[in-house]
Amino acid sequence: ALAACNSMQGDLARSVQRQELSDREHTRVAATLAGERAEALRTAESSRQQQLAARQQTEQLQWQCKDAAAWAQAAESKTLSLSANLTQALQHGKGLSSEVDALRDRAGVLRTTLDKVRLDKAKSDGEQRSMVAAFRNEIRALERTVAQEQTSLRDL
Repeated sequence: ALAACNSMQGDLARSVQRQELSDREHTRVAATLAGERAEALRTAESSRQQQLAARQQTEQLQWQCKDAAAWAQAAESKTLSLSANLTQALQHGKGLSSEVDALRDRAGVLRTTLDKVRLDKAKSDGEQRSMVAAFRNEIRALERTVAQEQTSLRDL
C-alpha cells in the first residue's frame, strides 16, 4: 500500500508539475497575447492619429487651394486692369510724343532766337563800351582844359 501510495504520490507530483508547466505556458501565452494586444492597440492608436493628421492636412490643403484660386482670380483681374491701363497709357504716350516733338521744334527756334539776341547784345555792348570810352576820354580832356583855365585865372 505504501508503494501504491508512493506511486500515486509520484503520479500526483508529476501531474502537479505538468499542471504547473501547463499553467506557466498558459501564463506565458496569455502574456504574449496581452503584449500583442497592447501592441495592436498602440498600432491602432498610432494609425488613428496618422489618419487624423492626414485629415487635418487635407483640410488645410483644401483651404490653401481655395485661397490660391481666389488669389489667382484676383491676380488675373489685376492683370487685365493693368493691361487696359497700359494700353491707355501707350495711346496717351503717342499723343504726348507728338507734343514733345512740337515742343522740341519750338525750343530749337527759341534757342536760335536767343543766340541771335546774345550776338546782338554783344555787339551793342561793344558799341556802348566804345562810346563810354570815347565819352571818358572827352571828359578827361575837358577836365584838363578846365584845370588849365582855373590855373590861368588864378595866375591873373
